[in-house]
Amino acid sequence: MAGEKALRISEVVDHTGVSNAAIRKMVKDGQFPQPYSPTPGIRAWDREAVQQWNRDRLDDTPLPDGVSKRYDRHGQIVTVEGANT
Repeated sequence: MAGEKALRISEVVDHTGVSNAAIRKMVKDGQFPQPYSPTPGIRAWDREAVQQWNRDRLDDTPLPDGVSKRYDRHGQIVTVEGANT
């Protein structure tokens, strides 16, 4: 778990849309992937674990019939197809 697979807290916030404080609380409560220390004093998250958490969270959102989600490489929704807009 190093290099481009690691996310710092600011990147986790960007990828999830969840605040720093909320992420730390969810980590403490066991509701978010645990960070690791690539070097002393540095906390990082595994990119794939954060993306999976984000997909799981988004997948829990019910959608009407005929509507589907498409995700970008960060696990965030980029389009909702079939919606009447």
